[in-house]
Amino acid sequence: MRHRFVLALGALALLAQPASASAQSRPNTREGFFISFGVAGGSAKLDCNLCSGNRETGSAGYLRMGGTVSPRILVGGDAGGWLKTINGVDVQTGYLVASVYFYPRASGAWYLQGGAGVTEVSLSGSGSSDVTGTGFGLVVGTGYDWRVARNFSLTPYVSAMLSSSLDLSVNGTKVGSTTPSLVQFGLGFSWH
Repeated sequence: MRHRFVLALGALALLAQPASASAQSRPNTREGFFISFGVAGGSAKLDCNLCSGNRETGSAGYLRMGGTVSPRILVGGDAGGWLKTINGVDVQTGYLVASVYFYPRASGAWYLQGGAGVTEVSLSGSGSSDVTGTGFGLVVGTGYDWRVARNFSLTPYVSAMLSSSLDLSVNGTKVGSTTPSLVQFGLGFSWH
């Protein structure tokens, strides 16, 4: 896992280097409404008495939209999540957060993300009741908007979700607790 993280950071650092002449002809401008979605591989860990406690890889992604405050600051909503079937149980964790996206340079492509909101965990299997938990969570991330058209970018990104301890319940009855975490490495499709 650590090697993947280092490789992803290295790839983002390479992408942050000065762009070629063709990419420079498409300036990174941001104004008005934005929308973006991403697909990713993710690694989630659910520490609970009903879970394995191991970090598991699975499918992940996000959907975000919002508005431009300035060429360096965007604000919006971000929904994301991870899912995998483990031993016949569908395991999902996700988030819905309000986020700020900060670009250190007004015309730059590299950004930092920070957000706060709600996280959720769901475990469901055939013939059994769903186990769910909801609580407070934080999302941090970074990415690079590689402009390929006037208002469209390919966005390699890395993000992490951290959560408070969530009470797990079945039909309102507490059956345990968990503290989920999620890391995503993926590619976004962004319209600015």
